Amino acid sequence: MELAFPIIIAVVFLVVGIIILIGKGDRFVKVLNRPGAERYNVKRVRLVQALLMFVGATTFILFSVFQQDVKLLQIIGGVLISLVAILVVLQYTWAKKKNR
Repeated sequence: MELAFPIIIAVVFLVVGIIILIGKGDRFVKVLNRPGAERYNVKRVRLVQALLMFVGATTFILFSVFQQDVKLLQIIGGVLISLVAILVVLQYTWAKKKNR
């Protein structure tokens, strides 16, 4: 019963990630809703945002499963924070269109 809430949140994150990935959830993507959005490759932004949602879902699952082992949670948290930071940087660099 204690895993029900994190699993529900993880499923919501996965569903939103899939919606963004197929292109129906652009209103959830901050980069695409501000002035200058035409400077970004929309497909790449969607891919990175979907990956961020999948990392969020994984975070909820892992933290709920390993909640008793504090040392392992610290390691998992450090890896996931690093992964999120890399994905955010990718969103603003790799997804940006080249000036021609």
